[in-house]
Amino acid sequence: MPGQAGVPRGGHNLPLERPLRPAGEPSPWAIDPHTLEDVVAINTQKAVTGGLAAGVVLAVLDFLINGVLFVEQNEAAAAALNPDLAVDPTGGQIAMFVALDIVLGLMIVWLYAAIRPRLGAGPKTAMIAGVFVWAVITLIFLFQTAMGLWEMSYTLTFSAIFLVVFLIVAYVGAAVYKEDDAPAAPATPSY
Repeated sequence: MPGQAGVPRGGHNLPLERPLRPAGEPSPWAIDPHTLEDVVAINTQKAVTGGLAAGVVLAVLDFLINGVLFVEQNEAAAAALNPDLAVDPTGGQIAMFVALDIVLGLMIVWLYAAIRPRLGAGPKTAMIAGVFVWAVITLIFLFQTAMGLWEMSYTLTFSAIFLVVFLIVAYVGAAVYKEDDAPAAPATPSY
């Protein structure tokens, strides 16, 4: 019966032989807000530095892939979409491509820094951030492919190539983001 000695208020008949924790001792689930703030805070300077490094690597790889290795495929895809697009990009367009690559690098490193407290520092977490951003971009291209803007083979080829690129970019950005005093999850190696 609830309220009797040795019977908890919940009504079940399991006697409590000892309290769950000694009186006055803080709960093991208590979180010091200052510690939590330190753990989840993103080091903005390192995130920007890592993002810029990742963006530059992405811009270089993007140029090598789209501007050197797969020029014919890109020109054919652009011509199929609109014959006026099958021309060499202007300086302004190239600057826009580089700026967008840098923004993507910043996004990957910011995401890495944001998920790092939960998943731990290291390459595995960096790869997760890179795959996430790659997946969002790939979904956009798949929607465009479904609308008939691109051929499926073109989309799948470049999706596979850029998966590798985004893994490299995420690795570089996370390595630059490295925090010396931050705790890391034991299952993931730290940079």
